[in-house]
Amino acid sequence: MPAHSGVESRGEANGLFANLAKSHVIFFSSEHARRHLHLSPSEALAVIAAGRDAGVDRLVVTHAQFEVVNMSFDEMKNAASMGAKLELCAMGVLMGPEAHLAWMRNWRRVKVEETAAAVKEVGAQNFILATDLGQTGNPSPADGLQLFVTDLMKAGLSKDQITTTRE
Repeated sequence: MPAHSGVESRGEANGLFANLAKSHVIFFSSEHARRHLHLSPSEALAVIAAGRDAGVDRLVVTHAQFEVVNMSFDEMKNAASMGAKLELCAMGVLMGPEAHLAWMRNWRRVKVEETAAAVKEVGAQNFILATDLGQTGNPSPADGLQLFVTDLMKAGLSKDQITTTRE
């Protein structure tokens, strides 16, 4: 297990996954809410494999395109092949050197075309659309999601591809 995962041993991880599988809880492959730490792509894939092997059937890779995780299309396909969903966030298009808020300028901008390409390459059924918004100075989550969907459709995704991502 990754050193920053809070899990000291593989046995402890297996016990955690067994409890998650019994409870049908969704396991997110990042600790963003608790410690602002994220797993690398190789760590996330290892955790997904271990969770799947333990019977966890609800796995989500958060911030799959943000530089904290930054999965390639091949890594996304690998995660999806093991049953994980990948989160795509509206905030990605707002980040980067030209961002309207100073704290967002140090992050890589995820272009909407890049997100649309991921959906086309990996398959819409493997994604969850989210916003990661709600901060003062940013659009509301509802407005951000509406803008994200509109931009994804302008970038070539169909209505069917957009609605498939919510399953």
